[in-house]
Amino acid sequence: MGKFADVWQPSKGAGSSTRVNSSQKWAVSAADMGAIGGAGGGAVELRPDGSFTAELTVDKAALDAKATAESLRNYGIYTYAGSGASVAAYETATPITFTRRSAWRSSSRSRAA
Repeated sequence: MGKFADVWQPSKGAGSSTRVNSSQKWAVSAADMGAIGGAGGGAVELRPDGSFTAELTVDKAALDAKATAESLRNYGIYTYAGSGASVAAYETATPITFTRRSAWRSSSRSRAA
């Protein structure tokens, strides 16, 4: 979960300053999970078929406090290769839009019998 610049992809030469994360996980093989601290260190199992499941915290206020550069304007769930690798096939972006809650009102009416 992050707030990224328009061009954020390592495969396009974008540096790490174009990607600010508030919640981050590392999808790695089960054998490598311990090397990054297990689940407590952010590891999630990358299954042999390439799929994984991750639970992220979405907190706009926390992200805005970290990502203050004007160029960082795109909220979303992003995937990309770790450890400085540049693999375009692993780079995905799923946009997130925040909206204000509208006031919800309920009304009850009683009818005389």
